Amino acid sequence: MKTISYTAQADRALAKMPQQHAEAVEAKIEQYARDPDSLSGKVKALQGTDALRLRVGSYRVIINEDMIVLNVLAIGHRKAIYK
Repeated sequence: MKTISYTAQADRALAKMPQQHAEAVEAKIEQYARDPDSLSGKVKALQGTDALRLRVGSYRVIINEDMIVLNVLAIGHRKAIYK
């Protein structure tokens, strides 16, 4: 399992969202850290960057990963996350 690291922006976004959605987002991030292949249909590469997009309902999680660390860069609603 990879170590999960949250940016300050991702921490704030997680704290502001409803608890039910925050728990779902955290569960998907942990699932991806354990087994990236299990969510292959929900993860896509972002164009023009080395970051990935993880879809969790109507929320999107922008992540960047290396061999041992999964960096959560941003979390937000699908309408606002790419701006």
